[in-house]
Amino acid sequence: MKQEFANSRGITLIALVITIIVLLILAGVSIATLVGQNGILTQANNAKIQTAEAKDLEQVKLAVSTGVSENLTTGRNVNEAIQEELRKTDPAATVVGDGDEKEITYNGKLYNVNIKTGEVEESTEEIQAKKAIKIVVNSGEDGLVILPFDAESGTIENIDWGDENVFTGNKNLIIKQKKVASLNENLKLSATVPLPGLYYHTYEEKNKEFEVTIQGDILTMDSIATYSYWDKESQEMVNYNNGIEKIIEITQWGETGLRLIELSECINLRKIASPSINSFKDVEEFSFESTGIKSIPEDLFINAPKTKYLQQVFAHCINLESLPQNLFDNCNNIENLRWAFSGCTNLRGNAIPLWEKAEGYELLDPNEFYGWWDLIPHGDGCYQGCINLDNYSEIPIYWREGPM
Repeated sequence: MKQEFANSRGITLIALVITIIVLLILAGVSIATLVGQNGILTQANNAKIQTAEAKDLEQVKLAVSTGVSENLTTGRNVNEAIQEELRKTDPAATVVGDGDEKEITYNGKLYNVNIKTGEVEESTEEIQAKKAIKIVVNSGEDGLVILPFDAESGTIENIDWGDENVFTGNKNLIIKQKKVASLNENLKLSATVPLPGLYYHTYEEKNKEFEVTIQGDILTMDSIATYSYWDKESQEMVNYNNGIEKIIEITQWGETGLRLIELSECINLRKIASPSINSFKDVEEFSFESTGIKSIPEDLFINAPKTKYLQQVFAHCINLESLPQNLFDNCNNIENLRWAFSGCTNLRGNAIPLWEKAEGYELLDPNEFYGWWDLIPHGDGCYQGCINLDNYSEIPIYWREGPM
């Protein structure tokens, strides 16, 4: 009888283990289906954006059809008729152009229209503008502004400095820059010959904000480029005088092929924009160490599936008061969250339980340091100093204070 009971018990345990394994596999598949790169949430967000764009396009087509019809029946100026129709939903809409070809601005987008054929398409210029990176800078006391790019950042094709000065790069110039940047291996990251217009610009108006538009195949935004450069003639490093402090906002991330965003010590960076669908699709590393950021877009990382490193991503953002709880939902490959919110002393609400992304976290004592540094993602001091969080005491001590 005992042997029979033992066998029955063994079969039950095996069945239980198999059931748990099957449930875990189903849970993993469900999570991936929901929040993965091609998951339901990602696709829903993409569909929302595409729906809005399609709706705007249809609205323009309808306004053109209505305006042309009114022109034929009443003789009213077609531009005025189309514009009046568009301004029912966008008071800033405009229509310009003589003859059949028109340029229409609607909801911040530019459309080329042929009223004779009825063809409406988004302007090539508008499409290109969407791909550009846009940065608001302050010219400061000396008027000198340095962008967070150098010869290792990729190919900058065009820079509109926002004061009627436009710089257009050329491939020979970029090749020259890269050769010079490689002269000294120890200074490779910051070693560039400074060229007016390409990496820095001096504004005539001081202490004024300008929006700078940068176009090209740009792979990295790196604050180290704003500190100093290697002067080939003097064979010395030349300082840029706190160039990083003049970056005020990122108003558009664009679609330039970015792989790394490193904006450490941007102490005056107060705002960052939401990305478009393809802005961050290839980015693996983020860092926004700052003091001035006041809010974070809820969809900031929703289309950043390759993200691995978020070290110091919002460190020292002393004005930051809340975190969207879905901020990292689609960042399933994170390996490093060290000091991510360190020094964010005004954070309120609940900390995002990022430590739960680490396999095996539930087996460790949250009040001990031992073993936590072996887990991925690494979370040394992720919430260090965030004492105003409602669940601060529930955060594992290693994620609160880092290694001892």
